[in-house]
Amino acid sequence: SLVARFVRDEEVVGSNPAIPTHIVKSIYTACIDAFLENTMEDWNETMYRNWLLSLKDNAYTISETDNHIRYLCGANTGEVVFYPENIIELMINENETEETKFYLHFQLKEEAHAKDLTKQMLETLVSLKAK
Repeated sequence: SLVARFVRDEEVVGSNPAIPTHIVKSIYTACIDAFLENTMEDWNETMYRNWLLSLKDNAYTISETDNHIRYLCGANTGEVVFYPENIIELMINENETEETKFYLHFQLKEEAHAKDLTKQMLETLVSLKAK
């Protein structure tokens, strides 16, 4: 018959000490987190820009320059500005007076967060046109 013996974390296997499970888990978790963080930032910046340009709506027209994507909507312009270190600025300015109607900035890390903030800006932009 086979007898299975569970080796506790602190026990020695042969002449080599066993690595405690909590150390293996934390090394594994750190590696996965680092991989996902680097992958998500690169993926999000490119995907975020493409997503912004895909937001077609009859309420506004979209234009793009190097670091700006603009949404012209009546008397106001919504703008997304890209800065180093994945910093994104969202704002709405009145075209004639340049008065700021909406402003926020964030670091681009999570797709859902970025999309939610952008949707808030665009909903505000469209609601300003209705006034």
